[in-house]
Amino acid sequence: MSIAGPPPRPSLIGRILKAELFHQMAKFMSVGVVSVCLSAVIFHFSSEYFRHSIPTPQLRLFAANGIAFAITVTTAFLMNSRITFREHGAGLPEYVRYGIVNLVGFCLNTLLLIGFSQLIALVRRQTLNEMLDTFRLGKMMAWAGAVGCVFFWNFFMSRHWVFRKRSSEPVSVKTLVQVGSPATSDNQAPLEVG
Repeated sequence: MSIAGPPPRPSLIGRILKAELFHQMAKFMSVGVVSVCLSAVIFHFSSEYFRHSIPTPQLRLFAANGIAFAITVTTAFLMNSRITFREHGAGLPEYVRYGIVNLVGFCLNTLLLIGFSQLIALVRRQTLNEMLDTFRLGKMMAWAGAVGCVFFWNFFMSRHWVFRKRSSEPVSVKTLVQVGSPATSDNQAPLEVG
């Protein structure tokens, strides 16, 4: 008679592929792809429009990025609240938090965009000058790098703060004080907050 051990554990990759986190990230990324496509088109045409009216390249990038951001944030919120985080509920508080997360993401994106633009400008002078100038790929490469970096900020903040699961029972100040207070002895009553 042999003794059977516990069933073998699935591989790390198998556990990741089955995890809720992976599925949410895939949905978030799908919404992100639609948003990025919309944003890319708006960014490109805005930056071309501002090419002759705004003298400083950094200000042109900022203005074009701001217009793309303003148009796509609401679209992305609506899609994420209905596709990625639909079981969490989405109302005005979530929309405000989503706006805050995306505003911080926008600032990070803009800083990275300017930084990557400067880096690409250095590389462009040495090797890829004709190709980048012909297709104006430099600004789009910088934009893509910034978007890729900010994706993780937006996903984890959306998952853990914007669309966090709501408890079925509201938490009162009284409950928080009782749970957060140190253990009481038999002769000490718990702190009551009215």
